[in-house]
Amino acid sequence: MTKLRLVVSSLVIALLPGCSLLGGGGLLPGGLGGPTVPPVYVPPSVGDLVKVGLGGRENALQNSINVPPERGTVNVRINAHGSSFDSAAAQMQKAFADLKKIGQTAGCGFQINHYVVPGSSDNLKWFTGGNVDIWADVTGKDPDARITQANTCFKPLREYILTLPKYDKGTESGFEMKEAALGVSEVWSVEKLDKHRDELVKQANDRLKQVEGANSKMWDHADVQCTSVGEIQVASSSSHWVTLTLEMICPVSPAETAVGHQVSHK
Repeated sequence: MTKLRLVVSSLVIALLPGCSLLGGGGLLPGGLGGPTVPPVYVPPSVGDLVKVGLGGRENALQNSINVPPERGTVNVRINAHGSSFDSAAAQMQKAFADLKKIGQTAGCGFQINHYVVPGSSDNLKWFTGGNVDIWADVTGKDPDARITQANTCFKPLREYILTLPKYDKGTESGFEMKEAALGVSEVWSVEKLDKHRDELVKQANDRLKQVEGANSKMWDHADVQCTSVGEIQVASSSSHWVTLTLEMICPVSPAETAVGHQVSHK
């Protein structure tokens, strides 16, 4: 199976080997059933029709769609200890309960992602941990309202973390909280990606039509040669926008793998 993908890169259109590729200055014959003649593979080229050297903003406009985010999430890591199994577990229960109260604010959310059962090597100190998501639901809100909702959910979280005493493993029991150490603290995402699939397919179609001689039907998600049953991904995001990209699946036709033509693709 070969994949053809539009990605945020330095090219307006990214054509990868597979499907109905351009060769010898034109498009190989093909349609719903795949190529009707043995294809001859050469490095795909669209010559001067592809613009290079575009900036990041131009690439985003050419290769993706921007949609409002639906959720902003802060991941919180918890480390805890106690003088016994029950003591350490109680520290985690208190930490989870405190975060749950913050997540129960209107328009906010709370979810336990992971919990480590307390363990000990000497029966003197027991250690445990886990992580939690606190999020702001901003579905359907304009930029100003998204900021207001994010402040509502994340302000009490960060103020609470600052009030915690300095974590000291030498004490009888205690816990600490930290936001994500790597990357941005807040992750803005689109929770329901499939509803944007048709718009992405149409945009891919329109981009391909700009390449002279290319057959835009190869991008048609009703076509058996390239479909939109691929994967939608969030390429980048902020509190004001999310960039989505679409990877489309392009099965290799029987003619392309015929032994007599000594051609095969994975």
